[in-house]
Amino acid sequence: MSELSENQIREYAQSCDLEKLHLQYQMTSNNRPDLVNHNGYYGNLIYFIQAKCLEECNLSPGPFNSNFEQYFIDELFSIESNNQITDFINQCRKYDSVTDKINQTNINELWKKFGEVMIHTSRIIEDKSQQELIKNFHNLYADTSQGIRFLIPADQTAFRLYLMDESPISLQFYRTYLFISELDGIYKPNKRASKEAFHKFNVWLDDFYKDNKLRHRLEDKEKEFYLYLLKEANRITDTFPTYFQDDINLEWWGQDMDRANSLKQSRVYLEKIDD
Repeated sequence: MSELSENQIREYAQSCDLEKLHLQYQMTSNNRPDLVNHNGYYGNLIYFIQAKCLEECNLSPGPFNSNFEQYFIDELFSIESNNQITDFINQCRKYDSVTDKINQTNINELWKKFGEVMIHTSRIIEDKSQQELIKNFHNLYADTSQGIRFLIPADQTAFRLYLMDESPISLQFYRTYLFISELDGIYKPNKRASKEAFHKFNVWLDDFYKDNKLRHRLEDKEKEFYLYLLKEANRITDTFPTYFQDDINLEWWGQDMDRANSLKQSRVYLEKIDD
């Protein structure tokens, strides 16, 4: 009796739709009271995913590969990551006329600074079952010579959180959320840290564009590019609820408009925390 190989598992994962897996889990949790709780719903889902994978590979039922879950979920993360990178690259391609003319070392530094902001989140997971799962993840760890090692794989836990959420975001969101500290008895993002990250980026970006202008006067495409970065950073950190909303508008660059006003507030904020 053959066992599924790692390649077969990964190839099957590539044919799966993450949103459909979420729907399947939600339907199970709503219609199978006999499974009792999340562990029952999740175990049922994984069992049928494995069975379907065997069927697709024309293999007889069982025994299951002991690493099936690890390979399957790891591939789901890889797929999502590749899709996000592709989407980001496609979004940025329309600004090639700007980025291609800036020194590559400086552009790499820009993406690094931008990435430091984009790892933040302002959303709070309030569901008690999800919070309990996050708490268990933090409680189950071991001290090793290399430091703390979590006993429950982060990717598996993130996948569980994704399935449990009625309105899931992304696998990466839940993996990042797992390493948020506990505040006032609940695991929630530090909004102050998110806002501080935006303010630092806002001030840094102001210096960056001045040092990397293509010509003496800033072109509209350059303005649009920098406004795109500010809009995305603001969306993630939820720093300014009234600035950089809806479609990018070049008027945001004007005096006493979104960029100028946000920059003033960012400078004041950073001066206060430095005092």
